[in-house]
Parts: sequence; C-alpha cells; structure tokens
Amino acid sequence: MRKLGLHFLSILAMMACLAGCAPKGEPLVITSIPWTEDETATYSIQTQAGETLGSAIISIIQDGVTWMLTNHEVVNNMPDDIKLTVNAKDLKPLSEERTLVIPTGGSIPEGTWKIIATFSEDKLTVEADTPQGHQGPAEFKLPEDAFANDEVLFLLLRALPFAEGYTAHFTDVILWPNVQMPQVTITVIGKETVEVPAGSFETWKVEASVAGAKQYFWYAIEKPNLLVKYDNGSTVFLREQAGNL
Repeated sequence: MRKLGLHFLSILAMMACLAGCAPKGEPLVITSIPWTEDETATYSIQTQAGETLGSAIISIIQDGVTWMLTNHEVVNNMPDDIKLTVNAKDLKPLSEERTLVIPTGGSIPEGTWKIIATFSEDKLTVEADTPQGHQGPAEFKLPEDAFANDEVLFLLLRALPFAEGYTAHFTDVILWPNVQMPQVTITVIGKETVEVPAGSFETWKVEASVAGAKQYFWYAIEKPNLLVKYDNGSTVFLREQAGNL
C-alpha cells in the first residue's frame, strides 16, 4: 500500500476501530453551500520536510441538482482519479468512481483498480474491477449522517457554519482500500494566517479527530472558502492556483 493520508482516510479509520467514546457535537448537516460557480484548483502535495511528492488538480462542476467533483492526483508517480457526484443542496453523496494504478512492490496487487459506488438514502452499493477480477456488488447500510470520504477536503468542510468552537460529527464513508465508516468529530479551532504558493490567506483552521488521531484543514475565510492547506501529520496539501472554469 502507498503512503496514505493524501485524503482523509485509512489511517484515521484503522484507529477508529479502537474507539469507544461518543463523538462530540451534533450530527453534521449542510444547509448552505458557499460556492455558486464551477471551479478549478491545483495543489502541491509534499512531505512535512517540504519534499514534493506530487500534485492534485481539482474541478467542481454543477449539473442541474448535483455537483461533480473530479480529482486527478499523481503521488510518487501513482495516478489516482476520482469522480464523485453529490446532491447540490446538502452535499449528500450519490455516486463515485475511483481508478488507481498500483505499482509493484506493495501489499496490494499491482495493476489498475476501479471502484464504483452508488449511494442511496440508507444503502451503499460497491463493486470493483481489480487485477484479480471483478468483485461485488456488495451492499452496506448507511447511517443518516454519512458523507463520502472523498468529498471531505474539497467540498464538505468548506460548507461548515464557520465559527470558533463550532463542533459536529459525521460518519466518513471510506471506499479504499476497503469499506469502513468511522465517526469523525470536527472542530473549528479559530482564525489563522497561512502562507502557501498561491499567496497569503486569512483562514479558518479546522481539526478532525478519530480516536485521538488528528488532522488539520485551513479554509479561506473569504467565500467560497477554498481549501488553502491540509496537513494529516505526514503529508501536506498546499494550494497553488484556483479560479472559475
């Protein structure tokens, strides 16, 4: 397996299996979306020491009553492509397609993996084309507070009702490398000035926690509250460019 953490996923999820405490705050409910136009953004992906690992190109496009997020990442020469469609009113996930090309030498079989997921009000259906053949479909029950893991960075947390001390929780639906659904607590820490390749930004700093493991997100105070920086403790996203399509 590659070094994960480029998305809000597996490291926290594994630790969540050990968690027994109740999450803080109320269940996260999205009632207002801060963006109104199609968007694009690019990010540099680095180690904590500043070594470049790769890049991410993000686009968000509205199609009627939905938004489609596309995320093309290349990290350590490994491409990872995501197409995720969410409801335009509340950001509830509707469908996702993810394609990864796994290199040799890891614990996951090398080759192309394609994961396809469909979300309904209370059910998740997942199937995959793998180097070892087709798997699924498999069905999972979805809790009411479920959101897709791959929307967290670039959609979901941008739509928080930002205020210092705000706390909420949600179920994070992770598809890769296997389906997991940890409970995540998010807290708005406060305002902070952040320097990234795109410039200097006044931001809201947000903490996400699962079983004591923490990750941090910085969103521009100015709407549409674009992600400026993300730090999971080992990998860092830094905003390079952003604009409208």
